[in-house]
Amino acid sequence: MILLLFFMTIFLVGCNSEKLDKESELEVEISQGYIGLSSGNDVVINQICVNKYEEIFIPMQLENSAQTLTNDVGFSFSKTSAKYLYLAKLNQGLRTDRYRVEAPIDPDDDNIRIYDCETYHDDWLIYGSITGEYDLSFQQEGDFLFSLDRNLNVSKRISPFSDSTSGVIQSVSLIKDKLFFLGTTNNLASKIQGPIYYENQDHSYFGYIDRNNKTHISHVLAQANGMRSSAVKIIEHNDEHYIVMVSNTSGNPMINHESFNIPTYAGSRDRKNIVIALDRDGKLKWTLPIARFDGAQGDYTVRHAEKVSDGIVYLVAAGTVQIGNTKINRYGNTDVYLFKVGFNGEVQWIEHFGSSAGEAANRRSFVIDREENIYLAISLAQALDVPTELSDINIQGSRNIAIVKLSSQTGNYISHKMIRTQATVHPPIVAIYGNKFYLTAVFKNYIKVGEQRVDFSGEEQLRVIKFEY
Repeated sequence: MILLLFFMTIFLVGCNSEKLDKESELEVEISQGYIGLSSGNDVVINQICVNKYEEIFIPMQLENSAQTLTNDVGFSFSKTSAKYLYLAKLNQGLRTDRYRVEAPIDPDDDNIRIYDCETYHDDWLIYGSITGEYDLSFQQEGDFLFSLDRNLNVSKRISPFSDSTSGVIQSVSLIKDKLFFLGTTNNLASKIQGPIYYENQDHSYFGYIDRNNKTHISHVLAQANGMRSSAVKIIEHNDEHYIVMVSNTSGNPMINHESFNIPTYAGSRDRKNIVIALDRDGKLKWTLPIARFDGAQGDYTVRHAEKVSDGIVYLVAAGTVQIGNTKINRYGNTDVYLFKVGFNGEVQWIEHFGSSAGEAANRRSFVIDREENIYLAISLAQALDVPTELSDINIQGSRNIAIVKLSSQTGNYISHKMIRTQATVHPPIVAIYGNKFYLTAVFKNYIKVGEQRVDFSGEEQLRVIKFEY
């Protein structure tokens, strides 16, 4: 009997270990390349990009505070209150291969913001805004969109606007050799390179830039008191386009003079996200409102979107939300939601990740593999109340990362993998290329994935973890 109980105990412990870390088929590599930071809270990173050479591009915005930055090839510099831009490239071996720093010419007046990056043929696109002058000597004040080659040299300046002060570039997506964009202007519509529909308000212009750097304006998204697009990926399917916008509920949105009514939900915040579907002629097919009632601040309730064969998967980080006709109450201040919408506008499933401690996801916190499985990376401070498969995970330190694998067909949980650390300073960001996906975050003191562990006691470091499936 004692022997039987012993084997039963071993069996149960083994089963529990498998439940807590079922993604054992993933091969894992933690980068030797790193960016060391004296204060990880004072940097902004929204995206990493991977090219066909499996090189990783990391744009990082250094905020208005004292900061010391180091890397794995001996570079070190310190700054005071000015904002800087640090660009790095990791090679296939996950070591720093190239880096550069863009410093302000006048630290008291200059400001730089990075919105996003995108892999663009053999180059990388980076876009954001500048106030004042930086070492990018061709750049005037305003929004910028330019490409960098593999040596991180500026190869081309690209813009849908006739000059750099015309408006704000909200999002870019490379689709079938065309660089689609969403851009917003305020009383500067006459400077847009293309047909003009409205003046004197914030309006979002949707179009594309061809390889000859010529701008083609397709649609204008407008509203009586202004409308602007959200920084969410543009999706294309059979020459139809799916866009997320941010709208004031007090106005009546229009697309190329065609109005559409958006319901107002009692108790919701003053801005809501709207998914709109446009047919190939620019006519409105359907809309899906997503209202936020409480929780995380900011306009961008919808953080990211990715296409699968029969619909689009969206990521939401908020408190209590209403997605179409479905209202979901929060567990913590900020929960994470994934939901899938068919190309006909029907919500197919919603998956909720929540606990009283609050969860965190970034604008690029999930990817979809070749088999259309979803890998979602979320930052956790405790085990989750939902889904129940993550209700008994063991958190080490103050905040760990869970990579959750889900079916895009049903939204059902498949398995998960834990990344242990003392703390993650920012929500994780992921990117995918082929059968590999890459995760980055700013970690504190150590990283442990399975049996692999890297220590850097007393320092915060941005590192990349590569998973091969």
